[in-house]
Amino acid sequence: MPCQNYSMDLFESTLDELGEIMTKYSNSTTIILGDMNASVNRSKGYRQDKALKSFLNEKHLSVPKDYPEAHTYYHHGGKQSSQIDYIVISSTQIDKISDIKVMIDEPLNTSSHRSVQATLSCFFSTRTTKSGKSISTLKKVNWKKLDNEKYEQLLQQRLSYMFIDNSIFSFIEMSCEELFNILTTTAFECAPTISVGKRKRSWNSVLQQLCKQSKDAHWKWKSLGSPSDINDPANRKRLDMKRELRKLQRQLNAEERHSLYQNIMNAHSGDNATFYKIIRRQRQSGKRLLDCLIIDDVHFDTPDLIREAWTNYFTDLSTPSEKPQNQLYRSQVELDRILLQDILEHEDEKTIEFDIGTIQKCISKMKTGKATDQFGISAEHFKYGGEKTAKILTNLINEAFKFKRVPQCFKEGIVSPLFKGHGKPICLPKSYRRITVSPVMGKLMESVHLCLEEPKLLKVQSRLQRGFTAGVNPTFAALPLLRQS
Repeated sequence: MPCQNYSMDLFESTLDELGEIMTKYSNSTTIILGDMNASVNRSKGYRQDKALKSFLNEKHLSVPKDYPEAHTYYHHGGKQSSQIDYIVISSTQIDKISDIKVMIDEPLNTSSHRSVQATLSCFFSTRTTKSGKSISTLKKVNWKKLDNEKYEQLLQQRLSYMFIDNSIFSFIEMSCEELFNILTTTAFECAPTISVGKRKRSWNSVLQQLCKQSKDAHWKWKSLGSPSDINDPANRKRLDMKRELRKLQRQLNAEERHSLYQNIMNAHSGDNATFYKIIRRQRQSGKRLLDCLIIDDVHFDTPDLIREAWTNYFTDLSTPSEKPQNQLYRSQVELDRILLQDILEHEDEKTIEFDIGTIQKCISKMKTGKATDQFGISAEHFKYGGEKTAKILTNLINEAFKFKRVPQCFKEGIVSPLFKGHGKPICLPKSYRRITVSPVMGKLMESVHLCLEEPKLLKVQSRLQRGFTAGVNPTFAALPLLRQS
C-alpha cells in the first residue's frame, strides 16, 4: 500500500482496486497480506488507519485474534516504529490461520520490515484422471461446404429401405430415431466437420492466406516422409511458414490490445459505455468452469456428482409442488386436462392430414445455424434432405395426428444451466438460468399445426393486437392506443 508520503487519494484508489479484485474472485477465500502502511491498533487517528478499518469492515475481513502486538516496521534512522504488516482473511474463514509469529533478528532480512509467519489450513481434493485424452472436442457439420447433390442422393438411396408401420403408435418413435440416425450419418459423410469451442483469435485475409500456405508446406513435408534434418528444404520451409504464421498472430493480438487501450485513452469522462465496459472486463473472470455445486448446503465436487445434482435440481423445479396453496391451481389444471382429453376423444371431426407442400413450406421457414438437439438434428438436415425426406416427415406427422398423441421424442430437450454473471456466486444454482434446446421435430410439428390453426385465430383476434402477429410491427402499438384514449 502507498505510504504516508503519497496522497490519500492514491491510498483509497488502491483499496478500491483490492475491492475490485475481491469482487472478481468472490467465489474464493480472500487473504490479503503484506505492508498495509496503516495500523488497526494505533492510538493516533491517521487517515490511512481509518480508511483501512473501514475497508476491512465493508469487505468483512478481519485480523486474527491471536495476532501479535509486536511492531513490524522500524525506521532505519530510529525515528519511529509501528505495526503496519498484517495478514487479513475473510471473517468466516478466520479460524484457518493459526500460529502467527513476528520473526525477530533474522540475519538474512535487510528490510526495515520484519517477517510475519503463520500457518494456513487448506483442503485440496484429489481427482482421478482417466488415461488418454480427458477432453473430447465436439464436432458439428459445416453446412456451408456441404455437397448438396451427394447428400440428397445418399438420403434417397438409404431412406428407400426405411419401413414405417402405421398400425402401432410406438413404431412412430422407432421410425423417427431411425430417420435421425440416417440424416446425421449421411451429413457427416457429405460435409467436413468443424470443431466447437475453440478459442477465438484475431483473423483477417492475410492470416488466412498465410495459414493455408503453412498447411500446404506441412502437407508436402509430411508426404516426403517427415524428414527431421533441419537443412532439408521441405522441413526448412515448413518451419519458416510456421514461424511467420505465429509472428503474424502475435502482431494481430498486439494490435487488438493497442486498439483497446487507445479507445480507453480517447474516451471522454462522460462516456458511460466505455466506463462500464472496462468494469465488466475487470470483473469478468476467465474461469467459468464449475468446480463445486452447492445445493441445500451439500457440496458436489466431481463432474459426475455435479451432473447428477443438476438433474435432480431441474427435476424438482419441473415437478408440481405439494404445498396446500397450490392445490387449487393443480385441481384447475387437472380439470382442464380431463375436459380437453374428453373433447378430443369424442369429436367427430375427420382425421387431420397434411400434404407434402405444407411440410416443405414449414421446413423452409425454420431458422438455420442453431444448436443441434439431443439426436444431433438441426434444421439443415431437413432443408437439404430433398423430397424423399419431406415425404417421410409428412407421413410421421400425419400418423401422430391420427393417433392424437405427441411422440416422446418430439417433446424431449437438452437442458443446460447458463451462468448469469454480474458478480453472482458461481457455485449456487440460483445464479443460473435454464436454457432448453427443443427437438427440431417438435418445432416442425408445432409449425405445421400453426398453419392449420392460424386462419381461425386471425378471425377472432383483436384488430388492436400488435404483438405476436405476422407482418405487424409492435412499435406502432402506441398509435391505436393514443386514438382509443
